[in-house]
Amino acid sequence: MISDLLLALIPAAFIAGFITSIAGGGGILFVTTAIALGVPSLNALALNRVTDLGVLTGAFNNFRKVPEIPWRSIKIFTPLFLIGAIAGASFSVSIDEATLQTLLIGAAVLAIGLTIIRPRPQVSGERKWFLIGYFFIFIIGFWDGAIAMAGTTFFMIAAHYFFGMDYMKARVVNMFTAIPETIISAAILITHSTISLSTGLTLYVCAAIGAYVGSKIAITKGQEFIRYGMIAVSVMMIAKLVIYDMILKS
Repeated sequence: MISDLLLALIPAAFIAGFITSIAGGGGILFVTTAIALGVPSLNALALNRVTDLGVLTGAFNNFRKVPEIPWRSIKIFTPLFLIGAIAGASFSVSIDEATLQTLLIGAAVLAIGLTIIRPRPQVSGERKWFLIGYFFIFIIGFWDGAIAMAGTTFFMIAAHYFFGMDYMKARVVNMFTAIPETIISAAILITHSTISLSTGLTLYVCAAIGAYVGSKIAITKGQEFIRYGMIAVSVMMIAKLVIYDMILKS
């Protein structure tokens, strides 16, 4: 028999998979929902990583069909993102809640601004812009490992600005780049959690279905649809921080 808690988490996993496959940020909704329903923080984070694995599974077949995937960039980005994520995970244990909230709000406002303004990509081919871009990929990996909130959104902005990728291509590159980090993080969190196999598998499948639908729509609608999704994710992050963390929990 399915528990009431699992019944409540099933739609959250589907929606998180749908959102993440388009512009990232589904974890904001899922983790907040899980914790609000009484799931311990570690288990909520572990289940969120399970849904991330579902996103990779559900979106993979659709995104791999996008033409002209820049595999060379993926090969360079992947180790930078992974090393940054590992460093960020180590750092996250030392940061206090107030500082974290300030960083998140500032980052969300920045993400909205950059997504709306759409600064012209630095595609002049100058080596310095690529080097700066690689540094930002590392920093975003650090952010994803430490905070795991809207890392995909920031990655897409960096890929667009420093490497001239459109948002569709940037989302595809992010998916492939994040595979090792997602698998390693999921394995670590699941090992240290108390989630059941049946719960994990159920939410994994729901997220995969949501990601399949979301990625299908993203490919059909194009990069403007993805850009609006990025704005929505940034707004959702601010709402979560201001309404849930600062008001409801105070």
